[in-house]
Amino acid sequence: MGLRQHRIQKDYYLYTKPNYHIVPYLKSNWLLANMYCNKIGMRLISISTMEEHDAILKAIQNVGLSGAIFWTTGRRVDHTMYWFATGTKLNFTNWGQNEPFNRHTMQECIGIQEYDKLTWIDVNCDYNLRIMCEEDRP
Repeated sequence: MGLRQHRIQKDYYLYTKPNYHIVPYLKSNWLLANMYCNKIGMRLISISTMEEHDAILKAIQNVGLSGAIFWTTGRRVDHTMYWFATGTKLNFTNWGQNEPFNRHTMQECIGIQEYDKLTWIDVNCDYNLRIMCEEDRP
């Protein structure tokens, strides 16, 4: 079954299969985005497979947010990228051209951006990006 959209409040959307919570009009830094997702019993998105990648791309396209940049749980620690939510190293990536760039060693977080396809970028964790949460997985 495909993704189903359910409007749950004015600016909040919930997608199922799997469950994603997208906040299209709210932007925050990485720490506050992470706290927001945790507060609603979810977490920032992690992408471990092409199937998850494609589901997230479809969810973003369904909300009509082409070009928007969203946070992931991805963080750089000692020159290695990890999924913060699980503590595991990235085993699947889809970096954009010339990424990860790590300008002035200030781009320690991972964002995803959709322009007909979904690409990953490293960004400064203090930037204000859109929030996309997912159900916590074991």
